[in-house]
Amino acid sequence: MQRLTEDGYATLHTGKWWEGSIDKLFTDQEARGASWQSIGRETMDPLWNFMHKYAIDPTPDSRRPFFIWFAPLMPHLNFTPPHVYRDMYKGIDFSQLEKDEIRGQFNAQGYFGMMTWLDTRIGELVKFLEDNHLRENTLLVYLSDNGFGLDSSKLHFTENGMRTPIILNYPGKIPPSGKNTALTHEIDIYPTIMDYTGISGVQFPDALDMRQLAESGGTAPWRKYIFGNWYNGGQVSVRTKQYKLYVDKMGGVNKFKAVKLFDLVADPYENKNLIFTPQGKKQYASTTEELLTQATAWWFNRTNPPLQ
Repeated sequence: MQRLTEDGYATLHTGKWWEGSIDKLFTDQEARGASWQSIGRETMDPLWNFMHKYAIDPTPDSRRPFFIWFAPLMPHLNFTPPHVYRDMYKGIDFSQLEKDEIRGQFNAQGYFGMMTWLDTRIGELVKFLEDNHLRENTLLVYLSDNGFGLDSSKLHFTENGMRTPIILNYPGKIPPSGKNTALTHEIDIYPTIMDYTGISGVQFPDALDMRQLAESGGTAPWRKYIFGNWYNGGQVSVRTKQYKLYVDKMGGVNKFKAVKLFDLVADPYENKNLIFTPQGKKQYASTTEELLTQATAWWFNRTNPPLQ
């Protein structure tokens, strides 16, 4: 947001704050907007007021391009949407869904009701843009911070927790209904937005511009590996399109240990650890060594000082 502001954009963050601690309190009404938990649930007014102030009400020559970070706490435990959305899923058999060993049966009716509630809010946002002739020149980016709350999801390296949607929508520039299986990461959003806004000279290590992937399916060279670090624990993960390796880093420098290897094509739910047995370790030794080398290099070269 800061880089966009420097280039003349009006910027707004509303909803959950994802940037850690802050250096100063927000004291004016526009900065506060509304309670962060109420955005999307009780009100959308901060978004409407912001766009009116900078992109609709001013004279054409004084309007500003804008960036909005809309971060509603939806869906989120305890999954309590209004009855009108929850009742849409009444009577549906959700017994086939995985049962969490600790929390018990997943609250599917509440979850899907909340997703429909969120979808309705996004629809209201799109309609507002259309009604005010802003839609045709607005890039929409949809993403999630983690996967849904079944067993071994949030705070875990499983696909259930780490594999989340990144959806780009831009009328006339990005073809609708496209799908790309390239290994993308949320850090790629930054250079992508900079490209679409025409802001140059931006450096972001490891991030890649997704514009070509979105617009043409992508023929340019793309990353082979993607990495993850569990900030509350002692593991790193590295994955290719086919394999994912879990690496234990609690041993300290030069003591990284491969602990789990999964074939995500044959075993997308990660039920079979290929290196659990001595035979498996021998059979997949080359793949394990390749991924372990990549994970170790990434950790020591790209993160904060390593664990000692």
